[in-house]
Amino acid sequence: MGDCLSQRSPGAPALRSSGAGASSWALQGLEPMTKICIPIPTHQWVQVSWVPLCTVLMMTQSNPNTAPVTFSGYGVVSASVAGTSVGESATRVKAYLLKMALLISGWPYSFIIPYVDPIAATKARRIRSQLILKLRQHYPELCQQREGIEPPRESFNRWMLERKVVDKGSDPLLPSNCEPVVSPPLFREIMNDIPIRLSRIRFREEAKRLLFKYAEAARRLIESRSASPDSRKVVKWNVEDTFSWLRKDHSASKEDYMDRLEHLRRQCGPHVSAAAKDAVEGICSKIYHISLEYVKRIREKHLAILKENNIPEEVEAPEVEPRLVYCYPVRLAVSAPPMPNVEMHMENNVVCIRYKGEMVKVSRNYFSKLWLLYCYSCIDDSAFERFLPRVWCLLRRYQMMFGVGLYEGTGLQGSLPVHVFEALHRLFGVSFECFASPLNCYFRQYCSAFPDTDGYFGSRRPCQDFSPLSGSFEANPPFCEELMDAMVSHFEKLLESSPEPLSFIVFIPEWEWREPPTPALTRMEQSLFKRHQLVLPAFEHEYRRGSQHVCKKEEMHYKAVHNTAVLFLQNDPGFAKWGPTPERLQELSSAYRQSGRSHGSGSSSSSENKDRDSSHQQGPSREPHPT
Repeated sequence: MGDCLSQRSPGAPALRSSGAGASSWALQGLEPMTKICIPIPTHQWVQVSWVPLCTVLMMTQSNPNTAPVTFSGYGVVSASVAGTSVGESATRVKAYLLKMALLISGWPYSFIIPYVDPIAATKARRIRSQLILKLRQHYPELCQQREGIEPPRESFNRWMLERKVVDKGSDPLLPSNCEPVVSPPLFREIMNDIPIRLSRIRFREEAKRLLFKYAEAARRLIESRSASPDSRKVVKWNVEDTFSWLRKDHSASKEDYMDRLEHLRRQCGPHVSAAAKDAVEGICSKIYHISLEYVKRIREKHLAILKENNIPEEVEAPEVEPRLVYCYPVRLAVSAPPMPNVEMHMENNVVCIRYKGEMVKVSRNYFSKLWLLYCYSCIDDSAFERFLPRVWCLLRRYQMMFGVGLYEGTGLQGSLPVHVFEALHRLFGVSFECFASPLNCYFRQYCSAFPDTDGYFGSRRPCQDFSPLSGSFEANPPFCEELMDAMVSHFEKLLESSPEPLSFIVFIPEWEWREPPTPALTRMEQSLFKRHQLVLPAFEHEYRRGSQHVCKKEEMHYKAVHNTAVLFLQNDPGFAKWGPTPERLQELSSAYRQSGRSHGSGSSSSSENKDRDSSHQQGPSREPHPT
C-alpha cells in the first residue's frame, strides 16, 4: 500500500498523495495524516484557477505574513487565515485536508481566470455541448459533400483525442491552438477509405462485388478531379482491364478476386490518393477551423459573464516556495451562489438528470459510486446542494467527447476487470490509474482528461501533467496512437529522473493488422526500463465496457478482439520493490481467467464468432462493433 510521491513540474512545487484500504467500490482509502504544521502564504490575491471555466479557490485578502495551520490526523482541524478561525468536525476533516494540502502546495497554475458563478459556468458548459454536437454533425456532412463517403467509424473521437495531445488552447474540450492544423491521423483514416471503404470478406460473391465497386469508384474519382494526364491514363487502363477480366472469368475463386483487388489498389492507389489529397486536407482543415470559431464564441460568452459579475479577466497568482505535500483531487472551492435547477427522476434502475431539456442517464449503482467519490473529494459542498448539477456537467462532458450514439466511443473508455485491478493492487502495489474517469475508475486516485468537471469526483489532473516521484501506477490509455506515444515519452522521462521506487504497468493493444507496429509499443519494447512483457491472446481476455455506467449487467464485459501487451516499465528501485516475478505474473494471468463473465453467459460463446469475424474490420478501438 505504498504512497505515491508526485514530483513538481518546472517552477511548481512537488505534491504527495497517499492511499490504502478499499471501500465497497474498491476506491483507495485515505490514510490518517501525521501532524503537520506549515505556514500558509496569504498574499494579496483573491481568486485563482488552474484550468478555464472551473470553480476556483477563494482566499481572503490579507497581509503578506503567513498564517499557521495544523493538521492532526482525523481530529478537528483548525486554521487561522486573515484572523478568521475555522473549525471542522471529524466527518468533514478529510475534505478540509484536501483543500489545505493543495493550498500549501502552490499548484502550478497554467491558466488564470477568476471565480465564476456556477450558474453561469453551467450555462457555458451547456453552450459548449451544443456547439460540439454541431461540430459532430458538420464532419459527416463534409465527408459526404467532398468525397461522397461516410466518415471512418470513431474517427471523430480519435481526432478529438489526438488534438488534445497537441492542443495548447484554453478550452477543456474543443481544440483551438494545434500544430499542424491538418490532423495526420484523421487525414490517414479518411484517405484509407478512398475511393471506398474496404471490409473483411468471407464469401466469393462479396469479393467479386467489392472488386467491381472499387474499380468503379476509382474511375469516377479520377475523372472528377484535376489529376495529371498520366494518372488518368494509368487508372483508366487498370480499371478497364479489371472490368474485362470480370466479364471473362466466371470461375474465379474468392482468393482470385482478392488478389486482383490488391493488384488494382497497388496500381491505382497512389494516383487516386494524389487526386483526393487536397480535398481530404480541406476536410481536416475545415473541421478544425469550425472548432476554433466555436471556441471564440464560448470565450466571448465567458467574458460577458465575467463582465456581468464585475469580475476581472485575469488575476495574478502568487509565487509560493516549492515543497512536498500530499496530493489530492484538484478541486478547490468555497461557498457559492445557488446552483441552477436540475431535475432528477428514476426510470427502473436508471437515474435521469435533466437540465433545460437536455437529459443524461446513469445507472443507480454508478450514481451511488459518483456520490461516494464526491463525498471523498469535494470540499465546497458540505450540504451536497451542487452534487446533481456537477453530475450533469460530468456526464454531459463525456457524452460530448465520445458521442451520443448507441455504443459510440465506448471502445475508447474501456477499463480492466475488477479481478485484474485487485491483483494489480495486491501483487504490485498499484493504487493509481493514469487514464480513467469518475465513471470507469477503480481506485479513488486517478488522472482524467477533464479536471474541471472530474476534480469534484477525485481526478488529480491529466496524465501528461502528472509527475509522480514514486509509486506504482496502472496505465490503460485510450487507443489513440499519438496519445500513447506521448505517454511513453512522459513515463520514460519520469523513470529516468526519479531516485524513488517508480513503476508503470501499461496495457496496450497489439494490432495484428498494423504494419509497422504501433510506435508506442515498439518504443516500450526497446526501452531501458522495460522489465517484462506479457501478451494476452485475443478472445482469451476481457475488458469492461466504456458504457459500463449505463449498460446492463450481462453486457458489462466483452472479449478483446486483439492481443493485449502488458509492459512493466520500472526504474531500479521500482523493480526491486514491485518486480514482475514469475509467481506474480502467474497470479495476474489467473486474475483474467476469473474476471468478467466467469459465471458464464449464454450469449458469450455465441457472440465470440461474430467478434472474430469483425476483428479485422476494427480501427484502433477496444470493442467489437455491436451487432
